[in-house]
Amino acid sequence: MNYRRQQENTHYARYLILAIFILVAAVRIIRLARFDIFYDEAMTVYEAVHWERFFTGRYWFYPPLSGMIHALWIHFFKSLFGIRLLEALFGLAGVAMAGRFANRLFEEKTALATLLIFGLSPFHIYYSREIRCYAIFSFVAILSWDIFLTVLRNPSYRTFIVFTLSTTALFYTNYFSIFIVLSQFTVIWFYHQPVKRKIQLSGCMIGAGILFLPWVSQMLWITDRILIKGQSIVPPTTWKTPFIISRALIAGYAPPEWSGNLFTVLLFAAVIIGFINRHNKQGLMFIGLFLLPFAYCLAVSLLFDFDFVWARYLIFLNFPLFIYAAAGMVSCRLPLRLSFIGIAVLFELYALNYQYRNVFHRISWDFCVRPRKEWYSSAAFIRDHLQPGDAIGHACNSSYYPYWFYNTFRNGVTQGEVLDIDGKHLTHLMELFPLPEQKDDYPDYPVDVDGFIAGAKRLWFVASEWDIDDPKSFDTHFARELKRYLDKRYPVIMYQNFYGAPVILYDLSTPLEGSNGNNAESSTQTDTGTENRAGNRVK
Repeated sequence: MNYRRQQENTHYARYLILAIFILVAAVRIIRLARFDIFYDEAMTVYEAVHWERFFTGRYWFYPPLSGMIHALWIHFFKSLFGIRLLEALFGLAGVAMAGRFANRLFEEKTALATLLIFGLSPFHIYYSREIRCYAIFSFVAILSWDIFLTVLRNPSYRTFIVFTLSTTALFYTNYFSIFIVLSQFTVIWFYHQPVKRKIQLSGCMIGAGILFLPWVSQMLWITDRILIKGQSIVPPTTWKTPFIISRALIAGYAPPEWSGNLFTVLLFAAVIIGFINRHNKQGLMFIGLFLLPFAYCLAVSLLFDFDFVWARYLIFLNFPLFIYAAAGMVSCRLPLRLSFIGIAVLFELYALNYQYRNVFHRISWDFCVRPRKEWYSSAAFIRDHLQPGDAIGHACNSSYYPYWFYNTFRNGVTQGEVLDIDGKHLTHLMELFPLPEQKDDYPDYPVDVDGFIAGAKRLWFVASEWDIDDPKSFDTHFARELKRYLDKRYPVIMYQNFYGAPVILYDLSTPLEGSNGNNAESSTQTDTGTENRAGNRVK
């Protein structure tokens, strides 16, 4: 009788797991290609297509493993949906791995609760729909901890080798994996086991570090640029700092901030209840899994006065919080358990509603919800009207890379050059026009604009993606000054605005001799009444 009941429970659990996976897969895949490619995504595709640059120059922002995975995938899937599908699959695999890890730490009920609340995390859903390294990094991080647990419980030469390789893969996925490895190293020396075993595991980590040596020079170069020369993009550390973790649970740029903070309090309360009710010996693992990476990231942030380190990247290491919160929820009596899980899921669905409505289903002008521009429509418009002798100038690579994706990568455009004429990012497709070497100090506008565009008959000037107010003002400093420079010297043939992706066409063959004023308002502007994909006419 008990055996039959156990079989029925097993079948019930399998159906429940299948239902949860269908749900978490659906929210990652539905309308995956609805919004245009983002600058960061297009840059990822560009670097993956030019994968040989991983080893010949200092171009790739992260270690090469995720880039090589993207390069292999993009070789077979070139559509926007197909490329983003890779991230969705890694995001789904990360959810599955978190469920497996929860089952190994606790039991099946905790695993099911983890699958549900971690699988519906709006933040992880967002980055499972964007072409970046984050979904891959999250999966590799969870896999690393799972293998780490295996080594602690079943040490052998085989598991030592697997652990060394997994740690190496972690190093080659993201530079911030160092916080995970430091945490694992700490757990090793405080975990109850023979000293010989601790030395063996430490040796595995040293071996992984040796395998990472070929990339250390690149890491130091990037570290210098990020930690020393970078600037913080979040508020300084204050008493509100712990609530920054709300960005790791409910994406703070989509729903109201209070919902993320309240959800954070809810999960931490569940964690505390779990410790009180269960008194299990996994407390050290939780400290190593979550609190130590948090502490290490915070320490580095304070040392370098750079909050970006932990405020952004720790959020990809937060899966232990979901696991231990799930354990706390499951430890409660049935009514309270269902209430806990139900409230958590409702908060996540509430945030997902905001996220889909503001980010995935429409163009947004609000910078706080990640603005999405009509790069597809504006790039197609230029492609359809491009003539021999035309040049395409970008004031920032935030527009260059999306144009490269839609016009060159997807449509094979080889006519006319894509220039970055502010002299700041210096990326281009063909050697038609020479560009100067990059400098550390930039004037208000390029000192040799005419040299950049020499030989071109017309210039398609594309605004930066960060110009989120009045598109005609080109609020980015370099773009605004460059536009003023061009307005004084060349007549404007056409102005088009595609939902915040404005395009100006200059006639370079008839310069305005002696003109000192802004000619944009007095020039003839052609209104072609082009419709974008949203069905709105643009002027």
